[in-house]
Amino acid sequence: MGNSNGKFRGHSENNLQLEKGKTARNKNVKKGSGPVTQPVFPPEIIVEILSWLRLKYLPKMQLVCKQWYHIIQDRHFIEKQMSRALASDFMLFYNSTPQVADNRETFQLICTCDGLLLWKNNTTGKYQILNKTTQQILELPDPHTRSFAITFSFVRSTLNYKLVSIYPDEAETSNECCEVLTIAIDSSWRAIEMPNLRDIGKTRERVSVVSTGAVVHCFRVFKVGPDLFKEILSLDLGTESFTITSLSKIVYSDRENIWALDWYGKLAMAHMVKESLQVLVLEDYKKGRWAECGIVVPLAFMKEYEDVKADLAPVLVEGDSIWFWLREKKLFAYNFKTGISWYTIEAPDGHTTANKLFRQAPSLVKFKGMKPAQKIPDQQTDQPKVEGTLPPSVLLIIIRYSFLSHQFSSYSSMFFPFNNVI
Repeated sequence: MGNSNGKFRGHSENNLQLEKGKTARNKNVKKGSGPVTQPVFPPEIIVEILSWLRLKYLPKMQLVCKQWYHIIQDRHFIEKQMSRALASDFMLFYNSTPQVADNRETFQLICTCDGLLLWKNNTTGKYQILNKTTQQILELPDPHTRSFAITFSFVRSTLNYKLVSIYPDEAETSNECCEVLTIAIDSSWRAIEMPNLRDIGKTRERVSVVSTGAVVHCFRVFKVGPDLFKEILSLDLGTESFTITSLSKIVYSDRENIWALDWYGKLAMAHMVKESLQVLVLEDYKKGRWAECGIVVPLAFMKEYEDVKADLAPVLVEGDSIWFWLREKKLFAYNFKTGISWYTIEAPDGHTTANKLFRQAPSLVKFKGMKPAQKIPDQQTDQPKVEGTLPPSVLLIIIRYSFLSHQFSSYSSMFFPFNNVI
């Protein structure tokens, strides 16, 4: 009997301790708010784990808790996640034009940045930014018409995105003008004074615009009488000021065969000579310092294109490959280390290709004022088949985390099956 009482007494004490624990926990819980638990890992570990997940799962991961929502929306996390995107996540975007015009509404892809696409409605002339992943758009104020080019950049020093438009000066037809739009901050485009030579005898020969991230470069060639001038105007998007670099000491035999390129984050001038591409990199645009030695890229495919050499132009440098455009017909990737043309994008039937190509990974970047897209512009995309997986050690961390954290497993199992991570 005594033993029975002891058992019941011990059982009652255990129940009492449990009730006390529940009462203590309930004091920290607001009415109607659900259980409160402490994170198993510090935020930096959670960031590290979540950044390895495929982007298509992150919208659901945002629903787990407020902490995860704010982590996934943070700029540092977005950059980390984009840097870890698999090669198979990247899409190639390009423009194609029907050979026979019709009355259908058409769109033109102007440029891209961090998974965002800048589109122009050719029918209305309106511009919008589209996040294809979130299916949201942002309507933009109208830029100046007849633009040479519009660029799209993230400016790390100011932590915002900016568009830059370079367009011809209507008052002085041989000069150029510049305007800038800070996205989600400016309600209209802001004019920035662009250095120009004021001479009535000046005539424009050529203008091309290249963005290398937070710097936009305008390569222009013009004549004053019999004299030919070549220069680069570089706009620092952080300070919104120009720097001029002269190309007077650099001699090219054929100025029509020169291209300005983004060469791994720096401006480069590329020149086709026989069966090679000669590249000169502007190492420091603020000091006007060019690389001491040029880069010679042998082009093993040139024999095949000898008859159409004048129609070839480099348009994009990515990894060990240079993408070339064969006027109106196709785009192809050439690996300059292996000497092999490894991928080709042919113009669709009844279309011609334009000399623009963009390679982007999807992202969750969004702006204030974005709305659900009622209509997604038709676009020409391509996705080279490249296999890739998460590092096994990271996958192991994710699997272990799902077992260690009760909160994670109870909430996220509704949204995210871990056996489908890869």
